[in-house]
Amino acid sequence: MIELFINNKKVKAKKGETVLEVCQREGIKIPTLCYHKELSPYGGCRMCIVEVEGMARPVTSCTLPVQEGMRVITDSPKLKALRKFNLQLILSEHPSACRECEHKAECDDFQKCIRKTNISFGCRFCPKDHNCELQKLVKEFQIKDIPYEYHYRGLDIERFDPFFDRDYNLCILCARCVRVCQEIREAGILDFHHRGPETMVGTAFALPHLDAGCQFCGACVDVCPTGALQDRFAKYQPKPERSVKTTCTLCALGCDIELNVAQDKVVSSRPTSSDNICVRGRFGIARIVHHPRRITSPLLKKGNLIIEAEWHEAIEKTLKTLEEHKNNLGIVYSPQLSLEAIEGLYKLSQALNGSITTPLQIYPGLKPVQFKGLKNRPLFVVINTDLTTDFSVFLLKMKRSLKEPLEIIVIDPFKNYCGINATLWLRPAPDRLNNLLKILFSKTRFRNTTGIDDVEIERARGLIRNRDVYLVYNQLNLYDVNLPERVKKVPLYSQINTLRVNKYGIDTSYYDLLASHKIDCLYTIGVTPELSNRYKAVIVQNCFRPGSDFDIFLPATTFAETKGSYLNLEARLKKTRPAVSPAGKARADQEIIQELIKGLGIKGNTRIVYKKGKPESRLPKRTSKKYPYFLYVRENAYQFRSQPLSSILRGFEILRQDRYLQINPSDAKGLNLKDGDTVRIQGERIDLEVPIKVVPDVFKGSLLIYTNPSWGEIQSQPVRLKCIRS
Repeated sequence: MIELFINNKKVKAKKGETVLEVCQREGIKIPTLCYHKELSPYGGCRMCIVEVEGMARPVTSCTLPVQEGMRVITDSPKLKALRKFNLQLILSEHPSACRECEHKAECDDFQKCIRKTNISFGCRFCPKDHNCELQKLVKEFQIKDIPYEYHYRGLDIERFDPFFDRDYNLCILCARCVRVCQEIREAGILDFHHRGPETMVGTAFALPHLDAGCQFCGACVDVCPTGALQDRFAKYQPKPERSVKTTCTLCALGCDIELNVAQDKVVSSRPTSSDNICVRGRFGIARIVHHPRRITSPLLKKGNLIIEAEWHEAIEKTLKTLEEHKNNLGIVYSPQLSLEAIEGLYKLSQALNGSITTPLQIYPGLKPVQFKGLKNRPLFVVINTDLTTDFSVFLLKMKRSLKEPLEIIVIDPFKNYCGINATLWLRPAPDRLNNLLKILFSKTRFRNTTGIDDVEIERARGLIRNRDVYLVYNQLNLYDVNLPERVKKVPLYSQINTLRVNKYGIDTSYYDLLASHKIDCLYTIGVTPELSNRYKAVIVQNCFRPGSDFDIFLPATTFAETKGSYLNLEARLKKTRPAVSPAGKARADQEIIQELIKGLGIKGNTRIVYKKGKPESRLPKRTSKKYPYFLYVRENAYQFRSQPLSSILRGFEILRQDRYLQINPSDAKGLNLKDGDTVRIQGERIDLEVPIKVVPDVFKGSLLIYTNPSWGEIQSQPVRLKCIRS
């Protein structure tokens, strides 16, 4: 331990601590703006300066390591004057005319109604009003005027990216956003540009964040001390009154999050201090919970009309319908339901002798994802998966689990942000993945038909040789291949509860159940498939109204309104806690299911017999004259209750574009196609109409599409295209 004196008081500190850290621990207040406890010291705002005996001038305490016997003064007339001077310099480039106006008091009283307008001019017009660190310091230092010429930058507000706006007129160059992007998220999208008075934060070449590879995790928004970075949804909401710790269930990681609540409404979400979150958890939850299209009252079909009903009437009709179609019942559920709800559905299915399934494929022997005891400089080979966009938090955990820098070989023919920063990125030609894996992992020499240069192949083999290799992949995207025992398979999956659903099993595949003519009554919970009109009865339990016809609609709560249990990909049991009251008359899935179980007289100790489904293993054929294009199918990692987020929220539609078939410009030109045209995809196991998106990163002869439960079962295979309409 080190002993030093702060304001003539002896204190102890650990070696490596800074003076500011010691002062904060001891309850000694020092003003800061650029400092953040999770980020490296920067010393840019100069507000935390202190006097140190033996030093000629004040120094920044956030960058000053403690030393034995050091004597520090944190509060003196000189320091107050210098801090005020620094703050006034910052304000000379920060919109502050409202603060200096002689009519400020009247403005505060009579113009509160226009506080949220997009005017970059004064505190009352700023969405960060009353929650701004700069504003608090101005009040603390009682600044009434600025003795310097005011310079307004006059920058346009950047609104062309999804989720958040950027008003760099309010930026104080604290570098928090830059540091969190580089140090915590390791994305490196933001940095300082230009010099002197022209200095500003931005992306390389001033690209839109969407084109620069931004993950839209919102970390920069969370650390910004002013209103320069603004959550486009939250800035119009009331100031948070409380926060609730819960779990995000929008992907398989089940990250710990805090939901900020005001007036019984989720206004925003943020990571806990010990976790990171992705764009889904940061910008998706509040918008989903309070989406204007949510259905929050039971609906019943009477004749040709859909009418609102009370719960007792809806439950009574549901019970009657289930009884009538006993033995001919099909249950389809989303894995994003709570474990309590899923277990209740299996009890219900068994008691009614029904068939139960989920859009997930079942894989025998699926194990939790774990990276323990990593030795021998492990190498990760990531196949047809973009860890940066789909599993960014998982990628960060991988990096932090190793002492050495993470080495990754990415194998993916399509645009892959993880591949850009990987040790090596291999882009095999269409339908040549198996050939590449055989070349890389077999002792036998195979002819290289991958389209990848032999030099790159040998470089990859050199990286793999005599190393512990972890093969990270999605089972939907990887076909059977023989690998050496030293290669450890790490199957990733995007849906929470996949491990438990895999254990429970299914009676038949999702698509076979929907196609079965033995099913008279279909009960869907959290799934919205496109249905024919052949069912005698359709019961829908969900948050949003389906596009197909139904007889009964039971409104369900979101996980932000529900207490429940979930199992993540590491086999950790995660809990959700209700942050707000259920919207309207919506009820939790497990509550609805338990009421049905009780109404049918099913005993609580009913034994569940889990049935294991085994997916058919099929190797894709190669392209031919009949099927000249190779269609790659990727699992969609951006879903809410088995529905693409892009179909619910505009921001995710801009970000993902996962409801389109992606095609190379050359192929599109040859077929006389343009963005938005609808094409018919035909193959031996597919017949689908879908709009296209022309994407330069797609290889010629390749097509890319994401899974969507409403489209039916689609797998990677050779296909042909036919233009339907322009």
